[in-house]
Amino acid sequence: MKRLKNLTVSCTYTVGLTDVEVPDEVYEGWQAAMISRQTC
Repeated sequence: MKRLKNLTVSCTYTVGLTDVEVPDEVYEGWQAAMISRQTC
């Protein structure tokens, strides 16, 4: 068995959140992104 001295791991994950409070600007931007995504 060999030992690794440096190891970098990158990962992408999905997290489900409920009842999250965000500023109005963030919510409006999210809504606009979702609407434009549906029309594509």
